[in-house]
Amino acid sequence: MLNHFARLGWENGLAPKQRKRAEAIRRLTHADCKRLTSNGGVYDESLTLDADSVLSRHNLLNDSRFREALGLLLGRYRFATNMKATSISVAEHRQMLRELMELADELTLRLLHLPMGAEAYSTELWRQTQPQNFDIFCDGMRNDLWKLHTVFSIVEKGISKHAGRVGRKRDWPRDDLVSDMLELLKQRGMRKAKACQVMHELLLASSIPVPTDVEDFKKIVKIRRK
Repeated sequence: MLNHFARLGWENGLAPKQRKRAEAIRRLTHADCKRLTSNGGVYDESLTLDADSVLSRHNLLNDSRFREALGLLLGRYRFATNMKATSISVAEHRQMLRELMELADELTLRLLHLPMGAEAYSTELWRQTQPQNFDIFCDGMRNDLWKLHTVFSIVEKGISKHAGRVGRKRDWPRDDLVSDMLELLKQRGMRKAKACQVMHELLLASSIPVPTDVEDFKKIVKIRRK
């Protein structure tokens, strides 16, 4: 057990000086918890009336399998777009993880330095209600807290790799939709040029943000297909 704390930098019961303290730990509200765990919300597979009109013009309105597959792609896009818009930033991820590590360290330190009276009373009460020795239980909890700290530290470093990247942000939900829809239309026997045209009409009819000019839209398709 002592080796675990040595890895954390604990010496003589004191917190490691070399690690920067996290920002003031917040008290999370119900709204905070809901926002932090948002997973995208509604999965909407519906087709608009305008999209049905496009399908009708290209003799696809009565193709039930195509309509079902198209609905699945649009539903996945809407779900991913909403998730991307509502998910927390990399900076917030890092802050939450640093706060969790701070809490784990603080609880570990307090368990190591229980006041004598509180420790004696807790030991007696624990002995009356639990089969396990109180000291053994606390030792196990401190060990688990160290494991949590280690995991959160690794995760925080991994997430940090995605912070501060420059350049145009790729619209991956839209790009994935374009790629999958193109394949879906080609499976219906359409050549690529025709498939691009039909897809462009369907995306506009479904209120997907794409260039209104079909030639500009084809540039997106070329970039996505590289």
